[in-house]
Amino acid sequence: MTRVSVAMATFDGARFVEAQVRSILDQSRAPDEVVVGDDGSRDGTLDLVRRMVDEHGGSAMLRILSPGDRLGVAGNFARVLDAVSGEIVVLADQDDVWRSDRIAVALDALADRAASLVFGDADLIDGEGAVQPETLFGTLPVHQSELQRVDAGDAFGVLLRRNIVTGATVAVRRSLIESALPIPPEWLHDEWLAIWAAAFGGVRRTPERLVGYRLHGANVIGVSAPTLTRRIRRVLEPRGERTRTLALRSAALAARLAAAGADPERVRGAEGKARFEAARAELRPARLLRPPGVIRIAATGDYARFASQGSLDMVRDLLQPAL
Repeated sequence: MTRVSVAMATFDGARFVEAQVRSILDQSRAPDEVVVGDDGSRDGTLDLVRRMVDEHGGSAMLRILSPGDRLGVAGNFARVLDAVSGEIVVLADQDDVWRSDRIAVALDALADRAASLVFGDADLIDGEGAVQPETLFGTLPVHQSELQRVDAGDAFGVLLRRNIVTGATVAVRRSLIESALPIPPEWLHDEWLAIWAAAFGGVRRTPERLVGYRLHGANVIGVSAPTLTRRIRRVLEPRGERTRTLALRSAALAARLAAAGADPERVRGAEGKARFEAARAELRPARLLRPPGVIRIAATGDYARFASQGSLDMVRDLLQPAL
């Protein structure tokens, strides 16, 4: 039987971790092991996890990685992913709640041997567990055209423009994790696993919403509540530093893909994305001096190929501070 690991990173999660652990242990297809990497909790998180596993009395083996230096979310998840032993690994945030068949559905999706990573939409829940009217895809937002491209086999083209995969919804083959490690420092763990799987044609989408993704005001990474203030701030935020980071990320991806013998077309795509974002980072700070640079980039067609929001990003580059 396929061995399944749950990979969970924790940090001061006592408020919600019991509900998440309970939903993991009560799966219709139980996990074989739960590996928890704690980043130095001081609120009794690990004591709660141990007690719940002991009281459950199921077959899942609990492994807790000893806290060390603070690693942050990405670093903590990376060490958990390196420690799991199951053939299939299901990622878990400490504050969500799983539908009882999450593992079963993921296993069905990964029965396709060509699939190496599956992801999906999620319900949004509040601090009390009440389901909200919006969904994860609706909040990001993820567009139907992007999902259609993923379903048609072009996940790499979609993810090269922008990430639409949230780690809380991901299940992945350990063989993919082994090939993807180490995770470049410019990347978050879930984004890297998704683009790496996509580069080799292994991304699949589950239509079901299998996770209650909790929004409680203290989420470290991931989705935030879609307030009007947040949307206005996103439109007005300086672009230069972000585009420099995207250029570094894409260059790291291109180098790793080339070393792994990936499809040369996908290597060239990552290199093109790196050049595009580097060019955007060099746009002049003064708005009146920026149009010639934006026009030069637009003439190459790269906004259509690589910008997360296409022509909308071109407009933002004209209107926003570049630095």
